[in-house]
Amino acid sequence: MLRLVAVAILGVIVCQASTLYRNRRTGTAEHWCCDVTVEPIRKTVTTVGVEPQNVTRVINTTYQRDCKFGETPTSADGWLCEDVVSHVMTTTEMVEVNKTMVVEYPGRCPAHHLSCCEGYEKVGNQCIDQGASSALQDLFNAGLIG
Repeated sequence: MLRLVAVAILGVIVCQASTLYRNRRTGTAEHWCCDVTVEPIRKTVTTVGVEPQNVTRVINTTYQRDCKFGETPTSADGWLCEDVVSHVMTTTEMVEVNKTMVVEYPGRCPAHHLSCCEGYEKVGNQCIDQGASSALQDLFNAGLIG
């Protein structure tokens, strides 16, 4: 009966240990805490993008016509006068825009300030649930694992 309990508890511990290893491999560290406040890392990033923007232009069009009495001709032959008509035109165009933003990354805790969070204790290089750790110690003390 004791061996059955030992195998069941050992199975839970092995399963939990593989979960910790799997979590560490993917970069999570939910059982580790930092003893000091770690400031986030801020980097300024500038990107070039394209955005729609309204652009207004004034377009002047010159027309030639016969001069009226008293007007000063503008043409070389002395018979034609000019009229200038202004058109205001607004269009939407895609323009390049530089965007600068501050990107924030989580800071990194110095290794000497890493410790196990509350409810966990360090076994080897892992933080294991205190209940699982005491069960592992019981198995060791009973001589079921070495």
